[in-house]
Amino acid sequence: QVGGSPEELLIEAGYLDPEAVYQALRDHVVQRVLGLFALEAGEAVVVRGGPKPLDPVDLGLHSGRLVLDGVRRKYGRLRLYRAFGTASAIPRPRPGAQPPTGLALRPDEEAVWKACDGHRSALEIARAARTSEVDALAILYGLSMLDLVEGPTGRRRGAMPALDPERVERAGAPRTADQMPGYADLVGGKLADVRSADYFQVLGVPQGATRAEVRAAWEALKRRFDPHRVRRDSPLWHQVVEIAAVVDDAHTMLSDPRLRARYERALS
Repeated sequence: QVGGSPEELLIEAGYLDPEAVYQALRDHVVQRVLGLFALEAGEAVVVRGGPKPLDPVDLGLHSGRLVLDGVRRKYGRLRLYRAFGTASAIPRPRPGAQPPTGLALRPDEEAVWKACDGHRSALEIARAARTSEVDALAILYGLSMLDLVEGPTGRRRGAMPALDPERVERAGAPRTADQMPGYADLVGGKLADVRSADYFQVLGVPQGATRAEVRAAWEALKRRFDPHRVRRDSPLWHQVVEIAAVVDDAHTMLSDPRLRARYERALS
């Protein structure tokens, strides 16, 4: 047969089961993701159905973004030295390589990638991109995993070490917002605002604020008062739900020019 891939031919001939191929591919992807975000040495645990952590990982992002962010989350200086190389290492760009479709590099990542010319060391790249040595190494290692640059020795990261069951068992649930010192006072103060203040005061913006300023304020408050980051059995949960609902209402009202104009007339 002409035009068929080896995998297709093996499946059609009955040597491979499509479901088994899919499961093997899925397991491979899961292991790659866990290699970036898996727990180490019992630092934390994931609780099924539990509250979200304070700094959650959105697995709906582009896989390349997960790789780049995952390296910067988990890799410190010494680990980057072992996995990629030291600041004196000289990475090389891969000719004609482009970021995967749908992945937008951030400004610092773009600057590091453009500064990688096969002659500069990682430290020189960091200076050219105006970033720190550790950030530059993390970005370069992430780019090497995306095949945009080639590491100094062509090394690839090995498998993650097995977790220590005893440490995992001793680890507690993720720390939630309601367990943070001072969070109850923060919620109490904001609850008073949403029950008495106008929408501009709720978002903490002046009446002349632009749509971008309104959105930035809304996003900051959504992160600070996210019901998913508060335990359901916490006395603060219902208060945070109320705050989040009013914050959403304020954003909806002030981001729509027609609704906002009507609201401003009512205030005056």
